[in-house]
Amino acid sequence: MTTTRDSNQIKIRRIKANEFRQVFELIRSSFKNENAITGLDAQRLQRNARLYSAISCLLPIIDFLHIDFETLLVAVNGQRVVGQIHMVPMGRNLWSLDSAAVDAEYRGRGVYRNLMDEALSYIVKRRGKRIVTSLWTSNVAPVKVTGRLGYEVFEEEDRLILEIRNAVCESSQSDTYTIRTLSSRDIEQVYEVLKAVYPDRIRTLQMTPDDLAQSKLSFLKDKITGKHSKSWVLEVDGRVRGYVLITFTSSLEAANTEYLCTLPSKDSLEQAKALICHVTQFLRNQGISRIILNLPVEWKGIKETAESLGFRVFARVYQMKKELA
Repeated sequence: MTTTRDSNQIKIRRIKANEFRQVFELIRSSFKNENAITGLDAQRLQRNARLYSAISCLLPIIDFLHIDFETLLVAVNGQRVVGQIHMVPMGRNLWSLDSAAVDAEYRGRGVYRNLMDEALSYIVKRRGKRIVTSLWTSNVAPVKVTGRLGYEVFEEEDRLILEIRNAVCESSQSDTYTIRTLSSRDIEQVYEVLKAVYPDRIRTLQMTPDDLAQSKLSFLKDKITGKHSKSWVLEVDGRVRGYVLITFTSSLEAANTEYLCTLPSKDSLEQAKALICHVTQFLRNQGISRIILNLPVEWKGIKETAESLGFRVFARVYQMKKELA
């Protein structure tokens, strides 16, 4: 895994346990706006630090068996961490690249591209067939480099945030629909809803109904890292018409809405509003202070509905993919 890059003697390799503090600082300095708004990147790395600590003795076995496991690569110059990239396996030979960052002093020297190249090499060795990643559209240089490396946009989305104390949500109860916790009997219907409203995402991520049910390994990982998830369905006349999935860890971090959707109908905006209000009330009861809502840019009606409830847009994001031979 260790490789030497140019005359600066920059090496790229897997992170060591004593380097997480440097990576935290790198993330904080590289994503000041993102962290100030969401807290997600620093929190995610802290969860991964706990996870690595719990399984560090097993890493040689994981490597030897070529088991897919999320990994952080770092670019180092001597003892100094000057870049990092996080790789997450998502099943069926699909991987995600997350939170790549380079120290400001080392930008423009090819470190970002070398991190991407090493990540690609790592994923190919583990039989990866497709890579996905997300970038803020305002991060011009990484967007350009990633595009040159053969990644293409498959979805563009707006990210909105709500300070829950400022929410203007009303009760989500109605005689025409029911909002309840997702159950195993809902899986097939929810999958059909997702295929209808997120066709490009479902196709790109190669999602199946099984992905909607949490595996034992995923459950164990969430227990170690302190991550929580919660799903609800909106039901009309015995049929699932809407779905929402959120993840959260603590009151210091914004909860993230992974999916929020309703099937098109004359009542779909009202139903989307009800789901948003239901989630907001749940998070308020959990002591969570902020929530992020991710919406495809073409969903203008739901975006306007969210803004009427107090959400504001803070970023636009490219969801990108790369096919591997």
